[in-house]
Amino acid sequence: MVFVDGSLMVPVEDHPNFQDWVQCDSLIKTWILNCLLQAILISVYSVKTARDLWVELRNRYSTENATSDFEITRSISTIKQEGKPISEYYSKIKTLWDELYQYKETFNYDCGKCTCEISKKALVQQNKAKVLQFLMGLDECYEHVINQILLMDPLPDVNKVRAQVGQVERKSLVYQTGKQEEIQKPMTIAMQAIDKPMNNKNASH
Repeated sequence: MVFVDGSLMVPVEDHPNFQDWVQCDSLIKTWILNCLLQAILISVYSVKTARDLWVELRNRYSTENATSDFEITRSISTIKQEGKPISEYYSKIKTLWDELYQYKETFNYDCGKCTCEISKKALVQQNKAKVLQFLMGLDECYEHVINQILLMDPLPDVNKVRAQVGQVERKSLVYQTGKQEEIQKPMTIAMQAIDKPMNNKNASH
C-alpha cells in the first residue's frame, strides 16, 4: 500500500534504492492494470506510477464521483445497435455496465428481527435496468421479441434476454439466406440457358 497511498516517496535518481523502487512500483502498477477491463485499461495505460494510476482510478470511479456515473449512464442510454450483430452490440453495452457497477456496493441489512435481503432486491432492480436498456437500443426489426419479453413477469436475466434476441437474429439470417438462394437459382438457370446455345454455336465452328 505504501506505493499507492504515497507514503513511500520516489527516491532521487542517484539514490542507491532508486532502481529497486522503480521495479517494485512497476510490478504494482502492472498488477493493478491486469485487474482492469480492456475499455478502462486503454485510457490509463500511459500513467507513469502506481500512485498516479491509483489516484486516477479513485477520482474517476469513486462511488462519490457523480460526474463519472452521469457520463456512463448517458452513454448507456444513447447506445444503439444500428445494424450491428447482437453480439457486438451487447458487448459494447456490457462494457459500460461493468464500468458503472463494478465499484457499486450492495448490502445485506439485518434489523435484528429479520434479514431484509436488500442486496438481492438491488440485484433484481439492476438486472431490470439492464434488460430495459438493452431492449431500448435494439433495431426496430426486433420489436416483436421486445414486446414478448416486456410481457414477462418477472423479467428474465439479461443474459437470457440476449440469448433470446440472438435466436431471433439467427433465424432471420437463415431466412434471408434462403430467400437469396431462391432469387439466385432462377437467375443461374437463365444464365445457363443463355450460355448453352452460345456454346453449341461455337462448337459447330
